[in-house]
Amino acid sequence: MNSRLLSEPPNDRELDVADNVRVQQMRTLFEGGAVATVAATLFAFAMAYHMQGEVTNDALITWLAVKCVVALPRIVHTMLFARGPKNALRWLNEYRLLLLLDGLAWGSAALMLMPANESDVTVLVATLCGVATISTFNIHGDWRSCVLFVVPMLAPLIGSLLLRFDAFGLYGGGAVLCYLYLLLSAARRSERRV
Repeated sequence: MNSRLLSEPPNDRELDVADNVRVQQMRTLFEGGAVATVAATLFAFAMAYHMQGEVTNDALITWLAVKCVVALPRIVHTMLFARGPKNALRWLNEYRLLLLLDGLAWGSAALMLMPANESDVTVLVATLCGVATISTFNIHGDWRSCVLFVVPMLAPLIGSLLLRFDAFGLYGGGAVLCYLYLLLSAARRSERRV
């Protein structure tokens, strides 16, 4: 990697094409990141509100606390990026780590909040798949970031559904698995075009 990427401002003529493309991909990841994270956190609260009475309040409060603790650094990181040098690729590794943690927080909902009632399971599935879709639209420029966020979010959901060992769970788990494959395939194609 070109060490000049860490200085400000970059001279595009000094950057080789691959590094310049990578910098632009990274910049697209941060556009609207704070707003998207806040919106996703509001969806987390809406889902938790809907799940009241189906899972314990302790589980809901614990999950929401974890979700908020993980979301806050993502918001701050995005805001700091907006103020700092936008060509430093070191931001990307930090961003990916924060995405992974946030994906794990979302995925833990499938472990902590999985209700027995099929209609409430549908709310959980719809919320996680919706957040995964919207996030993929926002981070499609970097396939690795997408994988680090979406797989930890949906893999526990797929596992929890399949482990129900009933027709609903097998169908739901298989459908979400297909959805995950298609989502990541679309993100991969999109990254190649960016």
